Amino acid sequence: MNQFRNILMPFCLLILVGLGGQNTLWSQCLQSDLEIFGISAGDRFGRSVAVSGGRFFVGAIGDDGGGTLSGSVRSFRRTSSGYQLENVFSGQSGSEYGSSIAANQDWLAIGAAGLAYIDIWKSTRFGWELCCTIVDPEGHADDGFGSSIAFEGDLLAVGSPTFQTDVGPAGCVTL
Repeated sequence: MNQFRNILMPFCLLILVGLGGQNTLWSQCLQSDLEIFGISAGDRFGRSVAVSGGRFFVGAIGDDGGGTLSGSVRSFRRTSSGYQLENVFSGQSGSEYGSSIAANQDWLAIGAAGLAYIDIWKSTRFGWELCCTIVDPEGHADDGFGSSIAFEGDLLAVGSPTFQTDVGPAGCVTL
C-alpha cells in the first residue's frame, strides 16, 4: 500500500518531510498550508522544484504574468507559522523562466530554456539580488540551454538536451 495520498489535481505541490535516521522514512506533513497550487490553468506550476536552507522554490514555466510563456519561480521560506511566500522571480516573454532551478543555501540558479539563459541570484539581508545572467555560449536559443541545472559551491552544470552535434540533437552539458 502506498503510504502517500495521491494528488490528482493539476498544479499542486505536496511537501514530504524526512523523519531522520539512517533509513529515513518520508511522510506527508500534516500542516494545512503545505499544498500550494498554481494560479492559472496552463501555468505548469511544479515543472521544477528545489529545496535548500529552509526554503523551497517552485517553477511555473507557463505563467504569463510577464508576457506569453514568460514563466516564474516562487520562493517559499519556512517560518514559525509554516511556509510563507517570500518572493516571485519573473522572466521575459518566451523565456519559460523556471525551466530548471538549483539552490544552494543563499544562492539560486534559475534556467530559462525558452531564451537560453540562466539567472544567478543571491539572498541578502535586503532581499534577492541578481548577480549575473549566463547566456548560451553557443548562442542557440533552440538547444534547450538551461533545461536542467545543478550547482554546488562554484561549480554550475547546465544541460542543453537538444544541442546539435555532428550526429544531430544529441545534447550537451556545459560546466
